[in-house]
Amino acid sequence: MGAVDAMDFLDEPDRDVLRASLLISYGLYHRAADILGKRLEQNPQDPGMKELLGGLLLKMKRNEEADTIL
Repeated sequence: MGAVDAMDFLDEPDRDVLRASLLISYGLYHRAADILGKRLEQNPQDPGMKELLGGLLLKMKRNEEADTIL
């Protein structure tokens, strides 16, 4: 995660997506969902963030929550 933080050429939303992707690759779905959820709260109309978080929630078998996002 330190390497992601050092990527100053990316803005914070992009770094959050990268952080969440890394967490997902390690199976840390809840932590990734927290990051994506906070990002979606800041920009609720972002369709890409909705897709990422909704897909992750489906993977986590949290279908009702995914349905509200998607």
